[in-house]
Amino acid sequence: MQTDTSYSFAPGMFGRERTFQLGPEALRWDDGKGGGGSLAYADVDTLHIFRLYRPYGLGMQVCVVRTRSGAKCVLKSKNVRSFGRTDDRAGSYVPFVRDLIGRVAAAAPQARFFDGLPGGWYATQLVSFVLCAILILAALVPAVAGSGTDKSDASVTLFLAVILFAPPMFAASKTLLRGRPRPFDPRRLDGDLAGLRLAPQA
Repeated sequence: MQTDTSYSFAPGMFGRERTFQLGPEALRWDDGKGGGGSLAYADVDTLHIFRLYRPYGLGMQVCVVRTRSGAKCVLKSKNVRSFGRTDDRAGSYVPFVRDLIGRVAAAAPQARFFDGLPGGWYATQLVSFVLCAILILAALVPAVAGSGTDKSDASVTLFLAVILFAPPMFAASKTLLRGRPRPFDPRRLDGDLAGLRLAPQA
């Protein structure tokens, strides 16, 4: 008989910390202020696990569970306490998600499991990459084509554009390259669910 397990994290500076519980038939959550919900394992349509990279600092592991009706639950391996202050909770996140995957696989034979980002998340990263690249290129043209004082000013603008937009562009490119979704067998997982390190299907 399975025993309930729990995991807690706050998704952002303005989000309350939620506690997630793996019950016998459903994943439940509560923020301690009357807000909560549940998601039945048998209703799950897709489950994605991936690593989301950040412009500065280490990325985080993410699990996105979606039901056939469109309900969604997002679990992250980092707890955000305030701006620039996070706790890495991978030590408790990983066994929790492994248990969740096992319960979903047992209760929902129709569920599909992916190592990689959901379509909407992937598109967002792609748009971020393209916008950053356009902004850097827009600053590059005057720096190359200009002359004299204008070229000097354009070079400063290019330098600032690179400082501001190169890190998020690099993070987005890393997420895109390593986050292309591919199916995986939930019965054959690696040790840490870090993304792109799942045992191949038979």
